[in-house]
Amino acid sequence: MKSIPYINSYMDNYDDLWIYWLSEVSIFYKNNNKSFEFGNKGKNLGYSLNSIFLSNKDASSLLMIGTGALSTNLIKAHVSVRPIKSVFIWGRNFEKATAICNKLKNKNFTIHPIRKIEEKISKVDIISCATLSKIPLVKGKYLRNGQHIDLVGAYKKDMKLLLGLLFF
Repeated sequence: MKSIPYINSYMDNYDDLWIYWLSEVSIFYKNNNKSFEFGNKGKNLGYSLNSIFLSNKDASSLLMIGTGALSTNLIKAHVSVRPIKSVFIWGRNFEKATAICNKLKNKNFTIHPIRKIEEKISKVDIISCATLSKIPLVKGKYLRNGQHIDLVGAYKKDMKLLLGLLFF
């Protein structure tokens, strides 16, 4: 069985802002009977595709903001397609960030929990934020040109991940 990544895109009007959305799915096909299946076989497919197309090819550092169920998948996705050597993880609960570091240690990268986002946000190449926060955690004033910003969550109007402009 072979897999072809397929990207479906559409525009949506959300509070008078046009937002470009991408949703990823794989098309799996079997050569012998030419049948097709649709589905996401592998949790990291969409995240990896976004990083392949949008992050710098030489990105070597990642800041993961959030310690929920998606955090390890997002980290694995980015390190699978970029030469990431250093990963930093922040969460409201420092112990959860430490537990994720322990879970992912002994990989091909170093991983460290941090207590303040501002410690690393301007120094890393990729920022991945997956939270349900109602307070913006990624602040534009700390960002630099060339960083890849990966925002997952904030699907309700009262949730916010970003404060400030990303367009330089």
